[in-house]
Amino acid sequence: VGIYDMITKTVNYPDPSVDKDIEPVWSPDGKWIAYIRTPNNKDRLPFTEKRTGSPWSIRLLNIENGTSKEIWKAAAGQGSVLFDNLPVTDNLLLWSADDFLVFPSEKDGWLHLYSLNIKNGSTHLLSPGDGEVENVILSSDKKAVIYTTNISDSHRRHIWKVNISN
Repeated sequence: VGIYDMITKTVNYPDPSVDKDIEPVWSPDGKWIAYIRTPNNKDRLPFTEKRTGSPWSIRLLNIENGTSKEIWKAAAGQGSVLFDNLPVTDNLLLWSADDFLVFPSEKDGWLHLYSLNIKNGSTHLLSPGDGEVENVILSSDKKAVIYTTNISDSHRRHIWKVNISN
């Protein structure tokens, strides 16, 4: 993740790594950037399916002092790899009101949405049940997430709205 300073016309890489950093999202106050870090898999053959591996993580960067830290990490085993079959959304990380991040994970074998409390690191499953989440947006007040899914009805898609901080 690089930050371009328009005044000095310079790029700063505050958390450099050989890993792949993707999907950055700014906090509403502009003081933080959250992003996903996927481990470097130099030995992985192209076009091969990989269900488990080195876990991916969510990191938080403080813009004012340039420090960063890992705030969530996928568990080893199922769901440890950020899979290619991801929901359609503007960004895989959605910064909601009250300092929650919404993110997808396949830790239970289904593509579900979770909320992550940035202040205490706790997570909460937002889309329980057997099925996959497909399309995701935040509500206009950024306190709920709206998604389409085939959960509990594999032949149809339904639209759900759920509060994030509950």
